[in-house]
Amino acid sequence: MFARWQWWGQRRRKTVRYYWSQPADAHAVLVESVRIDGKPRQRHIAYLGSVHHDPDVHYRAWWWHHMTARLDALGNRLPPDERPKIEAALADKVPPVTAAEVAAYDLHRQHDVRVVRGYGECRGCYMRWPPGQAGVPPRPPPFDRDATAEEQAAAIESVVALIAKVEKGKRA
Repeated sequence: MFARWQWWGQRRRKTVRYYWSQPADAHAVLVESVRIDGKPRQRHIAYLGSVHHDPDVHYRAWWWHHMTARLDALGNRLPPDERPKIEAALADKVPPVTAAEVAAYDLHRQHDVRVVRGYGECRGCYMRWPPGQAGVPPRPPPFDRDATAEEQAAAIESVVALIAKVEKGKRA
């Protein structure tokens, strides 16, 4: 039993669009090798999922979250000794995220929304990660309506300091 990657309709696509509106680039299918009439064939076991071209950290985190749930649901068809090999084959195409990648991506997104776009502190500034995802930075408490400007500035400075610390770690 193994995971097979299939590419559907790649020659027909003429333009590159956003990943949520374009067809997926690759589809993972779980198959097993069998012999039918003395000839080797691949029997379809389950469709595992699809992945788009060059996925970012957030996309990969959710992809692995859903893939783990899908493989768990296949417990009756998937032998326990085969699962690590299948996950390794999937990881060749879609690498699992690390805690450092999640922290850097999340803090960069917070900085982008708060400082670059000028939204300041807002509840919607935080990305939603899969439950139990390692590396998600702690969320500062939301601003009180009664918080002083100094308290708000201190909270923003703490996030900027976290971003600088992560960026410094990336360069080292």
